[in-house]
Amino acid sequence: MHNMLNSQDLLQKLSQIRLLVVGDVMLDHYVWGQVRRISPEAPVPVVEAMRDEYLLGGAANVANNLVDLGVRTSIMSIIGQDVAAAQLTGLLQGRGIGSELIVKSADRPTTIKTRILAGQQQMLRLDREEIRALEEVQTRQILQKLEAVWDSFDAVILSDYGKGFLDLSLLNGIRELKQKSDKLIVVDPKSRSFDRYRGFSCITPNQLEAETAMSSELDQEERVSRLGKEMRQDLDLEALLITLGRRGMMLCSSGTELYIAAQAREVFDVTGAGDTVISVLTATRACNVSWEDAARLANGAAGIVVGKLGAATVSKEEFAWVIQKL
Repeated sequence: MHNMLNSQDLLQKLSQIRLLVVGDVMLDHYVWGQVRRISPEAPVPVVEAMRDEYLLGGAANVANNLVDLGVRTSIMSIIGQDVAAAQLTGLLQGRGIGSELIVKSADRPTTIKTRILAGQQQMLRLDREEIRALEEVQTRQILQKLEAVWDSFDAVILSDYGKGFLDLSLLNGIRELKQKSDKLIVVDPKSRSFDRYRGFSCITPNQLEAETAMSSELDQEERVSRLGKEMRQDLDLEALLITLGRRGMMLCSSGTELYIAAQAREVFDVTGAGDTVISVLTATRACNVSWEDAARLANGAAGIVVGKLGAATVSKEEFAWVIQKL
């Protein structure tokens, strides 16, 4: 590595830090089946369901990635008081992810994304969710909880899936906490306007999100570099990391714009790749790895997860290999 960290040292440091993920959690429900015929009722395939699988989705998948890197991780979100909430909490506890900062609301369902698959082919996705901002009293309650634990975490990831949890009032409250007691805060953005993420440490938009926010196509490396640099300065960020899919990623940090080519051998499924990128980037940066090396490590880890089906993660062994390759 460029800063002479070896894999054993970095894995050891990762096990000593504590991270908090704040954002929209969801339950990923997979129905695996097979298709043998077309329905007589309508020209659609009949999927014979064979097994169900429930996995951590959204911000909870970010926490899942961190745990697999050996990082002590807690999550803060809002869920319903329903069966899905119990399943989600059970999965978090089973993975050793701290769930004591999760707020339960009687008037808000837990987000569930049901994917129906035949073989490896996704036939349909069914979403159960309610997209709306928090009540003022809930925002206050969450910020009080957050302030009480603020100093016990080395870094915070804001995982915005646009479900309303990370509304402007909550983001403003988190910004105030950062001003009182500075901390590494990295954001996976969803909003069309990135202005709401101003003053945090770093944001990690994908190409489409960045193009929407910049109102400009990012089709050339020079353009990504120039617009990325302008956006980083405008939003008062330490770093901006734009993921460009098969083209890799562009890091804009103080004094440097670094293009990193993609490393995937075979792209099987991009689901959750952004969760892996923000997890590795934040966790390694929290271990005092430079933004450049943290981005390279995140890129290497993303190259592994896109070769797996579903919202996958990188194991410690796989990550040790990524470190050695750097």
